[in-house]
Amino acid sequence: MANQRTAASLSWGISLPRRYSLPRAYCANWFEKIFGGLIDLVSRCTVCDWWQNFVDELDKVRLVSRDVIQHGVERIRSWIENQVGPSLYVLMKTMGIIDIYNIAASSAGRISAQQEALITDFQSLCLARRAAL
Repeated sequence: MANQRTAASLSWGISLPRRYSLPRAYCANWFEKIFGGLIDLVSRCTVCDWWQNFVDELDKVRLVSRDVIQHGVERIRSWIENQVGPSLYVLMKTMGIIDIYNIAASSAGRISAQQEALITDFQSLCLARRAAL
């Protein structure tokens, strides 16, 4: 566990911008002095039989990995809630929900290719989440 944290710390230091090259080199040197070659030793360890049996009996799980923490659609929804929400409420109370829907539907022809890709990507993400359940 400590060796994994050390490896993560080293990789974090290596990914720093160039202006931090001196602290990066210092940290890498410091970790090497403290932990020596322990990081390399972990990769050469043999797996215990009981652990291998346990892992072999586990069901396979499909993981969905995303580089983006918050999807663009979720960011747009958050912006609508925080910035446009009160105006939407006024329209809903005065004109009705159908009028808001008509405004959104009439804007469908004006979306960009990037926005279309955002819709497609979000729909595939939702399908992947449902499949994972």
